[in-house]
Amino acid sequence: MEAFLAILIIMPGRDSSALQQHLRKLAPGLDIRAWPEQGDPDEIRCAVTWNHPHGLLREFNNLTLIHSFGAGVDHLLQDNALPVDIPICRVVDPGLASQMCQYLQCIILNRRFAMQTYWQQQQEMLWQAAERVPGNSVGILGLGKLGEAVARSLVENGFTVHCWSRTEKQVNGIISHTGTHGLEQLAASADYLVCLLPLTAETRGILNRDLFLKMKPSAYLINVGRGGHLLEEDLVQALNSGQLSGACLDVTASEPLPASDPLWTAKNITITPHISSLSDPLVVAEQVLANYQRRLSGRPVENAVNRDLGY
Repeated sequence: MEAFLAILIIMPGRDSSALQQHLRKLAPGLDIRAWPEQGDPDEIRCAVTWNHPHGLLREFNNLTLIHSFGAGVDHLLQDNALPVDIPICRVVDPGLASQMCQYLQCIILNRRFAMQTYWQQQQEMLWQAAERVPGNSVGILGLGKLGEAVARSLVENGFTVHCWSRTEKQVNGIISHTGTHGLEQLAASADYLVCLLPLTAETRGILNRDLFLKMKPSAYLINVGRGGHLLEEDLVQALNSGQLSGACLDVTASEPLPASDPLWTAKNITITPHISSLSDPLVVAEQVLANYQRRLSGRPVENAVNRDLGY
């Protein structure tokens, strides 16, 4: 294998050993490197990234493919120094959808059955039935692959599901909305509002005070999109004032979330450390190698990102 055909993994603060192992097993002899031990930058032809330092990728003059480690690419597109003529690919993993469905049903059903109350009562050794939380309407922002999978799973479990997306989509059993008026309608009807949007200039800050004011005081917010979708000060105020009944955040603007952040002490909030759906390193390795081979042979790559749309 030519030394000029190296794949560089750039995942600061994250263990990439499993991904390296799978890449080497699937393509013996392929030069796999992990940043910052990158060697000669002119030997790098493919970069697999997650939260790379902005400006780094322009150092690789012979780069031919940029591949995200996950389904999201906002961490890439926010880099103003990103090479403009190189395709960007994202991971499409059916396992991500399955995990996301399970996570969201866990959050929603735990709330419906008042599990937090039972956990507290157990500490007090108290045997007492709690009132179940009413509400059967789930509003989902974003109807891509993850959003559609989540919507279908919720419908199958008896929920009424409304979805909002950039363009109107017809999916059996799901009520579709689009545009500003559609967003307001969805927000007003939702007992649970779930954000699964890609982070773009248009969706940044979409979870804000104005939207919260259109929601029921009994509504519950779940953000599994990106931290940039949420104006966090607005949420803290909405929770502490009772404008919203509660929230679950799997993503935040700063990750890890600093110990001093007021989100930690807001009323009725659950915070998880970006674990709702995790990329399978084997699936990532398979898709990276397949797209790398397509790129080297002059064929179109799969799961390419539209930079103008942001996903």
